[in-house]
Amino acid sequence: MPVCENCNYKWTYGQTTIEQLRLRKGMRCPNCHEKQYSTKKSQAIDVIISLVLIFTLVTVKNMDQPSLINIFLYAVGIFTVQQLVRPFITSLSNTKTTL
Repeated sequence: MPVCENCNYKWTYGQTTIEQLRLRKGMRCPNCHEKQYSTKKSQAIDVIISLVLIFTLVTVKNMDQPSLINIFLYAVGIFTVQQLVRPFITSLSNTKTTL
């Protein structure tokens, strides 16, 4: 779980998930309310996981004529797995960094 760099508050799974689903540029610490940003390492791991999951989706799509419903369910499953894992790989920083 991420830890606030300002006050060393360890975020809970629920707090991290909610903040990540809000799709903002930064995440506000629930304890000190300072804005925190994902580190480069955290962003890179997230991109790698996304690419692996997209690659597997393309592979499933190209298999022996899967139905559109199967592809849709697989895509929803991929999104769900990614969202469940993201709080564990997220680390925070006071400074905004980009890949």
